Amino acid sequence: MSTTTSISQDDEARELLADLPAEQSVLGGMLLSADAITQVSATLTREEFFSVRHQVVFAAILALYQDDRPADAITVAAELERREELHKVGGAPYLHTLLETVPSAANVGYYAEIVHEKATLRRIATLGIQANQLAISSARVDDQGGADVTQLLSSVQQRLDEVNDAATGTTRKATFARLTRDRLQHLDDLQAGRLQGGLPTGFADLDEVLSGGFRPGQLVTVAARPGVGKSTLAMDWARHVAFHHGDPVERKPVMFFSLEMSEGELWDRVICAEARVRHSDYTSQGRLDDAGRDRIYRKAAETSQPVAQGSSACVGDLLMIDDNARVTPGQIRALARQQQRRTGLSMIVVDYLQLMHADSPADNREREVASITRELKLAAKSLEVPVVMLSQLNRKSEDRADKRPAASDLRESGAIEQDSDIIMLIHRPDAIERDDPRAGEADLILAKNRGGPCSTISIAQQLHYCRFADLAQG
Repeated sequence: MSTTTSISQDDEARELLADLPAEQSVLGGMLLSADAITQVSATLTREEFFSVRHQVVFAAILALYQDDRPADAITVAAELERREELHKVGGAPYLHTLLETVPSAANVGYYAEIVHEKATLRRIATLGIQANQLAISSARVDDQGGADVTQLLSSVQQRLDEVNDAATGTTRKATFARLTRDRLQHLDDLQAGRLQGGLPTGFADLDEVLSGGFRPGQLVTVAARPGVGKSTLAMDWARHVAFHHGDPVERKPVMFFSLEMSEGELWDRVICAEARVRHSDYTSQGRLDDAGRDRIYRKAAETSQPVAQGSSACVGDLLMIDDNARVTPGQIRALARQQQRRTGLSMIVVDYLQLMHADSPADNREREVASITRELKLAAKSLEVPVVMLSQLNRKSEDRADKRPAASDLRESGAIEQDSDIIMLIHRPDAIERDDPRAGEADLILAKNRGGPCSTISIAQQLHYCRFADLAQG
C-alpha cells in the first residue's frame, strides 16, 4: 500500500505523519557506515520514506550495497547520475547535506524506527481515505441495488491486515539464541502437563499421532470422494472442541463455514450426532420414537446451558455456523479476526474448497485454488488457530486395485498439497463394497503430517448417527 497519497499535500499531515530530519539522519548514517546499511535495510523499505528524493537515495545506496560496492557520497552520486536521477535529489550537494545531519551512524537504528512508525501512521491515514471512498462507492451501488456490505468489510479488513503486517513484519525476526530460553521453558511446561499439546480431535489414536491434536497456524486438509463422510468428520472435531473439550469457561468458539449445507441441515446433523439418533428417523415423518425425541430435547437443553453461572453465553454459542455459499477466503479471515477479538477462537472449518471462489479473479481455476489455499494458510498463521479445509478427490483412486486414495488425487491444484501442514484422506471400504469384511470402519490416512509421522488410523463410522467414533466405542 503506497504511503504517498493526497495526504502528502496537506501541511499539517506532512508535519504529523512524516519526520524529514529522521529520514535525513537515516540516509546520512547509511552513507557513513556499511553496518548502518545492513541494519536499516533489514528494517525499512523504500516506500517508507515520505520524501520522494529520499526514496531515490535509499534505492541507490541499496543497489551499491547489494553489488558489494562502497556506498558513500561520491559513489552514490555516480550511481544516481548513471540512473539519470541525480537531479531528482537536488544534485550531489544534497548528499553532503545528508552527511552533515549526523556526526556518526551510532543512532541510525533509532532514526529508522521513527521513519518506520511515521510510515505506519501514513498507511493508516491512507486506509481511512480508501475506506471512505469504498463506503461512498458501495452506497451508490446500494441505491441501484446489489451493494455487498460484507464484501466491503472484508476488503477494508484485508487492507488493515496489510497495514498490520507491514507494521509488525520487521519485528518478527528472532535469533536462535533469543528463542532458546522461551522454547526450553515451553518444552518443560509441555512435558510437565502445564501446556496443552494441541487441540484434541476427540479421536484417541488420531490425537496420539498428532501429539495431542491440531496446532495453531496449521492448515489441515481433509479429502475424500463425495459421500464418504468428510463433512461429518470435520463436524465431529468441531463438536468435540465446542461442547466436550475441557472446562466450558475456558473454551473458545469454533467457526464452521459451510458452502454446501444450510445452517438448519447442520444443526440437524449435530443434534443427531450428540443424541445418537438415526438421521433417517429424525428427517422422516412419524419414524422418531419417544426415546429418540427425549434424547434430542435433552441434548438441546444441555447446549443451552450457560458456560458459567451468571454468564449470558451458552455452550451452544461455542459452535458458530455460517452457511453463506459465496463466502471468500478474505471474508473468512475478516469474520474470524472479528470473532477472535471479541471472544477468542479455537478453530476454523471450511466445507469445502471446490465450492469456494477467490477474492480476486484468476486466469484459471488452478491459480484460483492456489490463491484460496494460500489465503487460508495465512489466516491460520495470522490468527494462530488451526484451519480445517475440506476438499474433494478425483476418481483416480477408483482405478487402483485397493481403491485407497492418495494425496495425488487432490483435485484442481498442487498448491493444496504444498500449503497444507496435514493432509488426511478418508477411506471407507464399505463405500466401495457394502459387504466388505471391514464394513463399519473407516481409515484416516495421514498422507502428509509436517513435523510428525504419516500413518493410518482406523475408526468406526456411525454415519446413521452423523458421526464417527473411536473403534473401542464403535
